[in-house]
Amino acid sequence: MLKRWLLAAHKFILEIDMAEHQNLIAGDWVSGTDQSENINPSDLSDTIGHYARADAAQVDDAVNAARNALCGWANASPQ
Repeated sequence: MLKRWLLAAHKFILEIDMAEHQNLIAGDWVSGTDQSENINPSDLSDTIGHYARADAAQVDDAVNAARNALCGWANASPQ
């Protein structure tokens, strides 16, 4: 029983890890215009995941969103 559970958990973790990881821009998850593959340096056959790479327009969108959110965040308390 435990072995079956461990195998199912391992499969689930692998499915999550292989997902495309997106960029969070202005509160929305956005796919990049390209992606980078992250490989485990201790096991080059182990791909950890694929991560979105933003182009210049997406970077501008992210910077503008951060600027627009600055006042709200600056006045917020940790609570």
